[in-house]
Formats: sequence, C-alpha cells, structure tokens
Amino acid sequence: MVLSFLLRGVVAPAVVLIVMIVIGNRFWRLKDGRQADPLPALACGVALTVAFIAMFGWSGIPPKEHWQWILVTIWGATVAALLASNLSCNHALRLIVWLGFAIATAWLIHPTWEDYADERWLMIGVFSAIVFVNLEATSHISRERHGLSPLFMVTIGMILTSILVVNANQAKFAQICGSVATVLGILFLICLRLPKREPILGAMAMPSIMIPAMAFLAFYYFSDGETFPTEFVLAAVAPVMVAIMTLIPMGRLKEWQRFTIAQVVCILPIALGIAMLMMTQSAEDPYDYM
Repeated sequence: MVLSFLLRGVVAPAVVLIVMIVIGNRFWRLKDGRQADPLPALACGVALTVAFIAMFGWSGIPPKEHWQWILVTIWGATVAALLASNLSCNHALRLIVWLGFAIATAWLIHPTWEDYADERWLMIGVFSAIVFVNLEATSHISRERHGLSPLFMVTIGMILTSILVVNANQAKFAQICGSVATVLGILFLICLRLPKREPILGAMAMPSIMIPAMAFLAFYYFSDGETFPTEFVLAAVAPVMVAIMTLIPMGRLKEWQRFTIAQVVCILPIALGIAMLMMTQSAEDPYDYM
C-alpha cells in the first residue's frame, strides 16, 4: 500500500509537475515579472489530477461518493489561481470572485447526510468564511516581496494537515494531502532554480482552498455531527497565518531568525489542533481507517 501510494501519489504528480514546469519555462515566458504566473498553478492542477486518478480512478461527474468531489475542488482551486492574475488590480471584483469560490467549495464539500442537516448552513458559513479569508489574505503575497518562504510554509502546513487527517482515521484523505504537499514541495524546489518564475502570486490560491477542503472533509467523515470542528478549523486557517507573518516587520532579525519565527508561528495552530484531536479522539479502534 505504501509503495503504491509513493508511485501514484508522489512520483507520478512530481514527474508531471517537473515536466510541465521545465517545458513551460522554455516556451511560456511572462512579459511582466510582477504579474501572477499561470504556469505553476496550471502545472499543480494537472499534477494533482494525475495523482487523484492514479490513486482512486476516474470518479465521474457527478461522482458516486461524496468525498470524490475533491477532484472538482482541485480544479476549482486551479481556476482560482489562474484567475488571480486578472484580479490583482480590481479589488471589488476579486472579493466577489473569492466569495463565489468560497461558497461553491463549501457547498461541494459539505455532505447532505442527515447527521449534518441541522448544522448545514452554520458549517457552510464557517467553511466559506475561512476559504474567503484565506484567498484574500494570501492574494498579496509574491516572490518579489516575500521570497519563496511562504510556499515552503504552506507545504509544511499541508504536511501537518495530513497528520491531522491520519489522526482522524481518514487514511484516504491523508494520501490526497500527501500528494498536495508533494506538488507544493516540488514546486518550491524547482523554483529555487528558476528565479524568473513567480510561483506564489496567484498560485497561493491552491493551498488556500485545498487545506481547508481536506480538513473539513476529514471532519465530516470523522465526526458524528454533534461537535464543532475546532481542531480542523485550526488547520484550515494555516494560509492566513502565513499571510499574517508576511506582514509582521522583523527587519532587525537575521534572515534565518525571521524564517524560523515565521515557521513556528504558522505551524502552531495546526500543531494545537493535532494535539487536541489526539486528546479527545474517540475510543474506537485507531487502525479502523477507511
């Protein structure tokens, strides 16, 4: 099972991403280095699609099982990242588009099961608010102003989200989280060698949607619908924490000190969520994964 995941969920998307970025970097160049770069966002979307289909097969539209809407969510996140280049100068339009993506994502991820019927609108509202804030908060982050560290931070955030999901006994969703983290991490490493590409401005929309989507999906399958998803909310706001850390002035500190402080602060909410979940986890068999 582990080898299968490594081949399908890690190696396959990594190869697709590398090939697309290398070829795209040769033929797809930007006239203005300050604009959002559509290549990383598109490559991430294609790579994650390959990973999902390789691991779980084509789910169809509409899918047979609720969790399979995550493939549509992947492409929703990809489209949001691609649109970012056209929204940076139009504040009102950007807010409207982000709100639309937030509500649509929450609507898709929230199940229609009876256990969640009473809390349906509350949960959709909370989920929508988190995705909206994530998208807007990260829309100002760019490589030119902040370097590549924000991309590294959301990669770590995705890895920790997978740990949270595993502790919620949802191994299948943890595999998807692992694929997303792989794609973000490989993108970070590739762009270290490509100083003229902009992998952050716009592309941050991808983790801004995928982290809360995977956290809430795991909650729906883990919970009985009678508790508020505090632990999963703490994971879902990771992109906001990254955005906040880019705004805090730390000019007197050395670069490695700024990076360390930012990383620790960003992972604290998710680490707290993991600890809370481990302490309050039900007494069911911890190996009873999906």
